[in-house]
Amino acid sequence: MTRYLAEIAWETEVWVADQLDHMIHFNGERFLSTHEIPNGNL
Repeated sequence: MTRYLAEIAWETEVWVADQLDHMIHFNGERFLSTHEIPNGNL
């Protein structure tokens, strides 16, 4: 994965192919949860 770190955008979630049950989140202050999208739906 270190090979691609420079190409991964901040504030994105990344799944690593050899560990599909692990996710790397590139923003320490944001956690995964439901969130409101622009049209008002969840």
